[in-house]
Amino acid sequence: MTTVRLAEAADIPALAAVLGRAFAADPFYSWMAGDAPERAQRMREGWDGILRHGSAHLAHTYTTDDRAGVAIWLPPEYRGASVLDNLRQLPALARLTG
Repeated sequence: MTTVRLAEAADIPALAAVLGRAFAADPFYSWMAGDAPERAQRMREGWDGILRHGSAHLAHTYTTDDRAGVAIWLPPEYRGASVLDNLRQLPALARLTG
């Protein structure tokens, strides 16, 4: 039986890979990451940054024990990442766009 649980920081690399595959054909992320040979790596690094700094510190991010899926939820009262978290996220987003 699959168990859904809150994600932890140790899950981030696996979850970034899952999200990179899930959004591989998404038009927005296709435009962001381009069609360079290192596109898959760019996607993983971009999602890593989003998970670390743009997801309310995983407070409402869920996965399964086998990390086959991920859901990032932001509660209604969440007003966005802090200025510091936005700055921390910039390198990952820069790598995403190449």
